[in-house]
Amino acid sequence: MFEVKPGSLWEYYNGNRYVVIAIANQLDTEKYPKTVVHQNVENGTIWTRPLSDWQRSYHRVFLNEASEPTDEDRYGALGQG
Repeated sequence: MFEVKPGSLWEYYNGNRYVVIAIANQLDTEKYPKTVVHQNVENGTIWTRPLSDWQRSYHRVFLNEASEPTDEDRYGALGQG
């Protein structure tokens, strides 16, 4: 299982791809759980999802065959860099 961190690319079960922007609520309390802030790479829509629910619906995507992401994996999908 891969760590969810800013810049990583993930695919939802329906095929949509998202890049993680940030992990919000670093203290992870019951009232404010850690939350993944992510952006759709096709239309730019920004979403949030509790970190505890993330791995159930998303899987890590790499644009190359290496086991470690490159800058293109992190930023290429959104044209950032």
